[in-house]
Amino acid sequence: MAHHTATDIGPGWAKAAKPAAAELRAVLDLDFEHLLPAHGEAVIGGAKAAYRPTIEGFRPARP
Repeated sequence: MAHHTATDIGPGWAKAAKPAAAELRAVLDLDFEHLLPAHGEAVIGGAKAAYRPTIEGFRPARP
């Protein structure tokens, strides 16, 4: 079983939404400090830095 952190991209969402890695990486071009996820705790301050490794390392699910 994989260990998930608060800044992970949910595998169920990724499988259903099928985002291209470039689409997610474009989020890092935005200027933001806070993130209110649909599930879990709000990230107040430092959200872009916290999510950067997850977004940069994202690989789309294989069909």
